[in-house]
Amino acid sequence: MSAARFAVGLSALAVILGPAVVVGWEVGSRLPRRALALRVLAAAVIAIGAVLVTAMLLGAVGLFALVPLLIGSPVFAAGSLGALRRWGPAPAPAGSAPSLVEEATDGAGDADTGQPFWLRAGIGLVVLGGAMRWTAGLLTRLAGGILDPDSVQYHLPFAAEFASTGWLTRFHPVWFDPTQLFYPANSEVLQAIGFVAVGRDVLAP
Repeated sequence: MSAARFAVGLSALAVILGPAVVVGWEVGSRLPRRALALRVLAAAVIAIGAVLVTAMLLGAVGLFALVPLLIGSPVFAAGSLGALRRWGPAPAPAGSAPSLVEEATDGAGDADTGQPFWLRAGIGLVVLGGAMRWTAGLLTRLAGGILDPDSVQYHLPFAAEFASTGWLTRFHPVWFDPTQLFYPANSEVLQAIGFVAVGRDVLAP
């Protein structure tokens, strides 16, 4: 794969994912402004959900492909933002209400975040440990390929079938056990979006 093709793929991926991020952040803005962690979490969950809903609607009719995703993602985001601004709650004014974390700690935490130091330190250690574990696995797979049975038998074949056929609702037999046809496939849909954007599985690890 040339550097130019990879750059084009990353640009396409930004067009597909960017509108969903905007929707997620708009939802997060409805939460108390001082509850930053809660706002970020809500934004991430909503953004991932928006990407999945768009992809699944297109994949249900065989349109899980680059051009439909490039068009469908901004259209879905625009509709979601319009509905949210018309019928959703207004963004919380700064300082209008205490955050959920502040209420839970009852003023025992930091003056800026509402979280006690030990809680923030513990969260930081958990995040650091998860990031180190994920990085170690990523480096291993970049060096020697993806070889674990679960990925080879289930995750990657599903993602590859989605990307190559454009369908998410048809059966994709990949193993002698037919129950795998009915396994959850949210992460495989997200992975398949990367396949579609760049044209190969370079983003799979």
